[in-house]
Amino acid sequence: MTEYQQTFLLSMLSNQAPELVNQPFPENLDLIQQDAEQLMESQFLASIPERLTAMGGFATLEWGPAIFIDPSDIQEDTKTKTYNATATNTMAVFSTGSTGVYTIAIAGTKATSIFDEKTEDAKVGVLVDWAYGVPVEQPVLKPRISTGTNDGLGVLLSLPDPKTGVNLATYLSTLASGTVITITGHSLGGGLAPALSLALFGAASNISPSLLKQGLLPQVYATAGPDIGNKDYVTYLSGTFKATTPPPANKYEQYNCKIWNSLDVVPHAWSPAFLSQIKSIYKSYGMDTPGYVGGVIDAVSADIKAHNYDPLPYNPYYSLDDALNGQFPGKFQPLDSFPSDSFINYNCNNNCNANVDVCNFVTEMLFQHIDAYFNELQIPFQAPANKMDACAITQKLDPL
Repeated sequence: MTEYQQTFLLSMLSNQAPELVNQPFPENLDLIQQDAEQLMESQFLASIPERLTAMGGFATLEWGPAIFIDPSDIQEDTKTKTYNATATNTMAVFSTGSTGVYTIAIAGTKATSIFDEKTEDAKVGVLVDWAYGVPVEQPVLKPRISTGTNDGLGVLLSLPDPKTGVNLATYLSTLASGTVITITGHSLGGGLAPALSLALFGAASNISPSLLKQGLLPQVYATAGPDIGNKDYVTYLSGTFKATTPPPANKYEQYNCKIWNSLDVVPHAWSPAFLSQIKSIYKSYGMDTPGYVGGVIDAVSADIKAHNYDPLPYNPYYSLDDALNGQFPGKFQPLDSFPSDSFINYNCNNNCNANVDVCNFVTEMLFQHIDAYFNELQIPFQAPANKMDACAITQKLDPL
């Protein structure tokens, strides 16, 4: 297994925090968020050794898993005095025995997380100033990122290790000079991973300046992430983490470059260079983008323009990979031959109380966002016990 395959598997492992279902209320209901986070961390921690063994035993957990659960991701039932909860943000650090690399894995969007969809993923209309330092030799740079990414980044930087209580920056300060640090994430994690890397290791980082003198060797492996910042953010990021030049034949075999599938909807957001392509992304394969989805794109675009004047309304988002150096050609998956071993349960039939066209689009979108990356990286996988339900996700997304 290559280092890129190992990194991707650790990235996907960070997404496996268990759902909490019908958990009894704590004695003090005001502590329900803390109760849920501690319980979920404990359950996830207990499952990780077996999961790592199943992946080939190439890695060891070193820090975390640290989990944040926003109150909106906790559903209380006052009649039964129970609650359900899903992870909002999850992060863990692993070491790889054969290479000595430490991997910071950041979870992406969970289909059941309301906060991710409505805040970290979709809160893009307003950009905020980069809060973690700008190089003094480049005073004209004014990096800005989406409010949602800024919120998520703040969560990650403050997460404590459940055992020691130390945050990520403090933990990293204990590693030896020359240690390679790979920061990775997929989807939402693919947007957060570069931002976290820049916050920790950017030339003007104000998180922990001692990290910059420690001799650590950071690199980014971000897959399927949206574009979350303006041109100055991309300039600062690409100047700090330089991509492989020229790009390799296998696009996924490189660091410090956005790795993305040409048929994946998510990485087409939010830069204007690619956002409009979503409206016709599968058209050449006979699948139209539903009017509902196009309406969402128009609404988000209008929201972005309404909050950004220079002096006219415009979209300030800038692509991390406008040259397509990290984009690999996607392979459309016909729904009439949908694989049984997919991560997605394709069930867009008459029993699904959702628009069939939207459900079919969501199914293809999910396949291209998850399965296609395993296929491209040539990582064999078995159908998970709990698949992503295309019908249920369509029903959940439709009202957003």
